[in-house]
Amino acid sequence: MVMIWGAIALFLIDLDEMLLPDVIVIPGIWIGLFAAHLEVFASLTDGFLGAMAGYTMFAVPAGAYALIRGRQGMGNGDFKLMALLGAWLGWQALPLIFLLSTVSGAIIGTIASRTREAPFPFGPFIIASGLIALFYEHDLYAFYGKVFGVDLGVFF
Repeated sequence: MVMIWGAIALFLIDLDEMLLPDVIVIPGIWIGLFAAHLEVFASLTDGFLGAMAGYTMFAVPAGAYALIRGRQGMGNGDFKLMALLGAWLGWQALPLIFLLSTVSGAIIGTIASRTREAPFPFGPFIIASGLIALFYEHDLYAFYGKVFGVDLGVFF
């Protein structure tokens, strides 16, 4: 429940302010790692790797974008939010969160934005994808494996 309450708070704050406050995100990462130590959703190793990979997953492309375009394309809060979800859910959930958040964000962002330059909060897409991963990760990976005949045993 702690993760879900924090996710709801971050979702609403990012929608309203376009900000993911460190006062919620940073403790959320540490609490997620403690939960991983207790093996609530993932092992400590998976949670630690998830936090590191989650941060890197958006930080590297955003850094490349900033170098190429000369301006920031994504806020640092989004990197930390991925680290938070990785800490709680483990590295196995990150591909699903990444896929769902980027595809849904691109679709909604394209529809909702009047111009390509108009910023919009990406955190709600990451959070919604994280909650989908929390509740349906195994089902979605199993469905994907069944439809495409791929063994996704590494994720289970």
